[in-house]
Amino acid sequence: MSNLKQSFKCSNHRSLFFQYFPGEGTPVVFLNGLDDSMDIWRSVTHLLSLSQPRLYVDLLGQGDSLHAELKSDLSSNYRLTAEEQGLCLFELLESLQIPRCSLVGNSYGGAIALWMAC
Repeated sequence: MSNLKQSFKCSNHRSLFFQYFPGEGTPVVFLNGLDDSMDIWRSVTHLLSLSQPRLYVDLLGQGDSLHAELKSDLSSNYRLTAEEQGLCLFELLESLQIPRCSLVGNSYGGAIALWMAC
């Protein structure tokens, strides 16, 4: 799998951008806060072991996911619930064959992580 940002099409036809670094152990999934992007995590993730798998996500309506939608013909609702975000993330995790992970969320990303954990 490439370490470049990639797009994943959710069942709701929205695109979610992500960057995955495979490795050994339980993957850590990083979820950004509102009006932010996966780039927020660059200053802290260097503290993780280099072998630790990491998945960075630009949530729906955020970062590159938002930029792609603005360039498309899709009319999107930007009032997304934690449930809508979480369901799309579950689809992404399934497609990457990640059955179990640790979730780290900042602000809004924390609410989504909480919903997913429940």
